[in-house]
Amino acid sequence: MGFCSEECRNRQMYLDDMKKIEISTRRILASFHERRRHRGGRCETRGFGGTVPAAAPPPIFSSK
Repeated sequence: MGFCSEECRNRQMYLDDMKKIEISTRRILASFHERRRHRGGRCETRGFGGTVPAAAPPPIFSSK
C-alpha cells in the first residue's frame, strides 16, 4: 500500500498495532471467561472465594 506522506504511513502503522492489541485482548478475556465458567465462577486464589477460606484473626485481648 502506498502512502501520501510519512505521517500517513505512521498513522496506519499505529492503527494496525492498535488493532492487533485489541484482538489479543479479546482472546485473553475470552480465555479468562472460559476458565472461570469451567470453575463455576470461583477464583481459586487464597482469600478471594477460593479453596482456602480467609479466617478472622483471633482476638489479642480477652474480655475476661
